[in-house]
Amino acid sequence: MKTPLLFLLVALATPQLAAQGLTDVQRHLLDSLVTADVRPGSPGLAVGMVQDGNVIYSNYAGLADLESGIAIGPDTRFNLASTGKQFTAFATLRLIQAGKLSLDEKLEGFFPEFDPRISKVLTVRHLLTHTSGLRDQNSLWSLQGITWWKNSFSNEDVMALMAQQTALNFEPGSQHSYSNANYVVLAELVARVTGQDFSQYTQGLLRELNLEASAHEPDHTAIGPMAVPYFQWDSWESYDWVSDVVGDGAFFSTLTDQLTWEKVLQNQEEDWVKVSQSLIPGDEVRTYGYGLEFGEFQGRRLRYHDGSTGAWKATTWRFDDPQLSIVVMTNSGAIVPSWLARQLAEVMLGTFHAEKSSFPLGPELVGNELAEETWLGTYQTGPDYFYRFVKRKGGYWLERPNRDPVEIEWEAGAVYHEINDPAFKQHFDYDSTGRLQVTAYYPTHDPYSLQRVTGIEGKQDYSPWLGTYRDTDSGAVWQIVAGRRGEIEALRGDRKMSVKQYIPNQLLVGGFRVEATPPEEGNIDTLWVSSSRLHRVKFERIED
Repeated sequence: MKTPLLFLLVALATPQLAAQGLTDVQRHLLDSLVTADVRPGSPGLAVGMVQDGNVIYSNYAGLADLESGIAIGPDTRFNLASTGKQFTAFATLRLIQAGKLSLDEKLEGFFPEFDPRISKVLTVRHLLTHTSGLRDQNSLWSLQGITWWKNSFSNEDVMALMAQQTALNFEPGSQHSYSNANYVVLAELVARVTGQDFSQYTQGLLRELNLEASAHEPDHTAIGPMAVPYFQWDSWESYDWVSDVVGDGAFFSTLTDQLTWEKVLQNQEEDWVKVSQSLIPGDEVRTYGYGLEFGEFQGRRLRYHDGSTGAWKATTWRFDDPQLSIVVMTNSGAIVPSWLARQLAEVMLGTFHAEKSSFPLGPELVGNELAEETWLGTYQTGPDYFYRFVKRKGGYWLERPNRDPVEIEWEAGAVYHEINDPAFKQHFDYDSTGRLQVTAYYPTHDPYSLQRVTGIEGKQDYSPWLGTYRDTDSGAVWQIVAGRRGEIEALRGDRKMSVKQYIPNQLLVGGFRVEATPPEEGNIDTLWVSSSRLHRVKFERIED
């Protein structure tokens, strides 16, 4: 519920970015947005902006430590997670500019422990732009039932896991697919080229930039005071940080340091600064550079990166026109920095509206009502995201992967909505090829569409799937077993994973997509397991 003050501030806000900092109205509006999701006695966030080389805004809300009551302030250190990849890229770039590395240098001379089929084709460029095809280490551990951030893994553990790999997700350079392993390998590459520990080497670079409180932290026992991360369940709950992996994340910093960094970037007194904020020359990837993503926001070029490790989250947005940087970091699982950065950018660009969503709330035309036999069924977008609309218990229900079913009802024309959350709307129509599709609308994201596919019908014979399977590269062992009610379950050790099937020859197992073609007779011998950061990892049947 927006307050009358917020309405007034929006009405009075200057429609253009102030040339000399903020107006009082802009400042009050920014303060209202920053503190909107921070309640007394809760974790919070640190937010700042730099314009034309000067800090024009900073704000702190909430507690760094609920137990001690210490408030978040200029010296509070947060884990910036993947937002820290830019500093790993920065260290790599400095070595490239010093002539100690080249973008197209192969990895085989640095990593003799890697399978030569991998090290002979991978280059520094591939690592920087996430085009290597290296499998994400956290996803590989997840195959084994291991939650990476609950374990004291180090870079040595990641490198050992990479050395076990005999295949890649794809041919290097053929695709862009985000993998944390790229930046851990970059960190180790920096260490081997310089002969120094990666964290020690980068600390020297950071101190040259007057980033006194920033560091990659490879020893969780020696980090010192920091913003404790909290999730909100029935109450705020913290957890111990025990990971020692660096390069892909675990970059701890303060808002003061991050605003200093933004000033360095905006002033661009050194050649490497300009290069670090550009796309990598000669590369076909136009959306990712030196630890930064490239896109647009409201017609303006934007450089940005988000980071998320548990409840720690951070985001950085950078515009060239106007020259503006926005930094958000939080220790609260209830705050979404990327959404807040969007709102703050809208305030600065004069496009923020308190009651108007930035996203369409529904279709412009509702269309004609469709007979239920026309629209009930299965819809798909991408390889593993589905909607299944079914009729049961006298009503209509929507089933989705890893979500509880929700009941929906007719609204108007070909539009339905969730009964318990009417803002979630589904609109049925036909795409340009005449294929039936459903488009989902919600106030906090862009609409997205799923196309009608042939789903499974009736009771399925899962007996060919049953058995034990092993991935030799990671050592992961899965069992697929029969459930009590004709369904199947998947086990990783003693951990059970939910199994859903929406289309033939594919199972959704936990957060993984499992593909196989059952033979006409006998059992399945090979499973191909994929996720957002793994592609067709081969699991072979072993003797039970």
